[in-house]
Amino acid sequence: MRARPSARPSANVLREAALVTCAVLLAITVGCAGSSSSAAFITQAGMTLSPCSFSTASALLANLGRGRLGSGEALCGSYEVWEDRATEEGRRIALNVIVLRATGDEPAPDPLFLFAGGPSEAVSNWGWVPATFAEIRESRDIVLVDQRGTGLSHPLACDPVGDADNLQPFLDPMLDADYVIGCRSKLDEYADLRQYTTANHVDDIDEIRAALGYDRINLWGASYGTRPVLVYLRRHPEHVRAASIHGVAHTSWKYPLHHASSGQRALDMLFEECRRNEQCAAAFGDPAEDLERVMDLFSNEPVIVQVPHPERRGSVRLEVYREVLAERFRSLMYSSRNAVRIPAILQRAADSGSLGELARLEIDYQRAFQEGINWFTGMWMSITCTEDIPLITDAEVEAETAGTLFGDYRVRTHREACALWPRGEVPAGFSDPVLSEAPVLITSGDFDPVTPPAAGEAAAKHLPNSLHVISQEGHGNTDPRCYFRVLAAFIDRGTTAGLDVSCLEAVKLPAWDLGQ
Repeated sequence: MRARPSARPSANVLREAALVTCAVLLAITVGCAGSSSSAAFITQAGMTLSPCSFSTASALLANLGRGRLGSGEALCGSYEVWEDRATEEGRRIALNVIVLRATGDEPAPDPLFLFAGGPSEAVSNWGWVPATFAEIRESRDIVLVDQRGTGLSHPLACDPVGDADNLQPFLDPMLDADYVIGCRSKLDEYADLRQYTTANHVDDIDEIRAALGYDRINLWGASYGTRPVLVYLRRHPEHVRAASIHGVAHTSWKYPLHHASSGQRALDMLFEECRRNEQCAAAFGDPAEDLERVMDLFSNEPVIVQVPHPERRGSVRLEVYREVLAERFRSLMYSSRNAVRIPAILQRAADSGSLGELARLEIDYQRAFQEGINWFTGMWMSITCTEDIPLITDAEVEAETAGTLFGDYRVRTHREACALWPRGEVPAGFSDPVLSEAPVLITSGDFDPVTPPAAGEAAAKHLPNSLHVISQEGHGNTDPRCYFRVLAAFIDRGTTAGLDVSCLEAVKLPAWDLGQ
């Protein structure tokens, strides 16, 4: 374990260190101008960072070309930790670290640390961060650390599921046994897959916090990222000033146990909203009837469709499975802007008796998802096969999936895959509710098909200084300007007391796609 500094440096430590280092390096470099020189390196507690651009830090990732920063406005580097934190033996892994320095003249001492979702995303892939968090960054540094197993932090990426020459895997049931075994065999060569857990991730972050010289920090996470935020609150409470979580996946929210019931709830609410809306009802009547007609196209065998090739002339003959198609509707509801398209999509499929459009949507979605965050990673499997799947009982599966469109597809396939994957360890009481006195802003989407408001409410019960706000949206933000304005106000104040959340409460579903 690296020795931690005995006293916390000031919030301006990175700038001050840059100026000192710049003077020392002047003899061997040129062009050194304050802390903005691209030649300056900053070393503290074993970590070396150098001025960079955010897009440069993301150069090996998919989401490039947005939020480019000038030299000196960001600091990039890596920090080594033990892969096995419990024994501190064996392999050390390098974690990718980016510090977006505050743009104001007198930054606050407590930065904002960001936690990614998935669990498979990398925060260094978020090219939208500089613009989206600009208001917060006026007064605070923003710190991004790729979670172990993602991005540039010893990534555990599996081979692609399919490609332009083989589209069928994008429509096949997920987590094929041969694919899972092949991925594990590849990753076993350079990683102990039992060590990629939320608790280890959280302790990595706290070690990096100390190395950077910060005492108390602010936390923000969305989707799976809410879990490490909550676990950090439990394991390192003395270092938290405030936290915000959106789309809560708390420590006892057993992934993917609730996918079917949460998806059914969101779909039922969506259809009810359509029936209540004059324009939607006039255009589509009852979307539930069209859904039934679409599902009646399936028998015990997959349906054969002809789908235009996404990159070439002509079409390709593919098989569509009922359970995969049902999952497509649940995934569409992650974004409320896509959710309002569902009645029109259903009507076209039902009237034509063709599943071609839906198959094409699934292919496009899976290809984009794979190219964007590479959803299937060893880290994703290691976390879920350790923290979630082993805790799911048969009785829970029956209760959560019976009578739903989606059935037990996600739970069943995931259980079968985890039987082929090594299982790590979790700390005692890991799945217990997280108790904390820290101020916490909790936001949920009422139409969220994966982390509905009930999950946020369950977390809020044990966070006495929290505020839970529910908006009419899905898993993401329909009005990000409103959301990040509220978030900035909360982080600035460090309390939920008197926080104006009226714009969040006013968020409504977007206008219906009437298919015209």
